[in-house]
Amino acid sequence: MNPGIGVGGHCIPVDPWFLKEIAPYNSKLITMARLINDEMPHRIAGKIRKAVADVPAPRIVALGATYKKNCEDMRESPALEIVSLLKHDGYDVAHYDPMVSTMGMSSLKDVAKGADLIAVLVCHDSIKRELTDERKHIEGAMRHKRIVFMDE
Repeated sequence: MNPGIGVGGHCIPVDPWFLKEIAPYNSKLITMARLINDEMPHRIAGKIRKAVADVPAPRIVALGATYKKNCEDMRESPALEIVSLLKHDGYDVAHYDPMVSTMGMSSLKDVAKGADLIAVLVCHDSIKRELTDERKHIEGAMRHKRIVFMDE
């Protein structure tokens, strides 16, 4: 299994730090694992920056905002941090997630219009299905045909 974009939710990103506070000498491995996981959004943002380094003023479409696929929960989602890091750097990033009512989209083809990169941060089944079924149309709407899966 390959590492994902980081960890989220209500337990894993938070609870290990409580263990570290209670028993710092007995939780060194947990602490190191959390430090590695906490840096993943920065690594993924770096990969996205690299994917558009040759494109002036790139338009990026980020897909997936929840902390894991096929759920609606965005608590502690690393996808949100990735998009925030990219926007802070001045990138034009549109962020969509079909599982989140406030971040919905009509279709991938519509949101891909003029995009230089589609970065799939959380690959919900509905995203995977639409990318499989409509890939030619989606790529045809893009300025540059670059689709990367960051959570695989």
